[in-house]
Amino acid sequence: MSGGEMESQPIGTLEKMATAVSGLLIAALLGVLLWDSVHPNTEPSFTTRPGAVAIVSGSYRARVTVRNSGDEAAKAVVVHMELVASDSVLAESDVTIDWLPGNSTREVVGLFAQPSSGQRPTAVRAEVRGYTAP
Repeated sequence: MSGGEMESQPIGTLEKMATAVSGLLIAALLGVLLWDSVHPNTEPSFTTRPGAVAIVSGSYRARVTVRNSGDEAAKAVVVHMELVASDSVLAESDVTIDWLPGNSTREVVGLFAQPSSGQRPTAVRAEVRGYTAP
């Protein structure tokens, strides 16, 4: 090379492919950023799905699945559970989930002593009573 001139070399196939892939990655990144800017996150929204009641070591054990269908996370989620027989509440309990990310599910278990009335529970009811925004 003389006088600051560079010889021009033909662009190879590999270089063309690398440039195309880089362009696609940049376009995809910009697309995700634009999508995120016009679709704000939704706040936590909870649903509960009670499971079966089982007797374990003389106590009743009730499983409940809690789903956060919002985009935002929640902490200190309080799940209120009621052991029910014939529409009467036999026992109540609150269970706290430390952290529930957005669009995720956690399973909690409530333990209840056998009711003094001698009635057998037929179901468990559950609802989220509160949470704290992180």
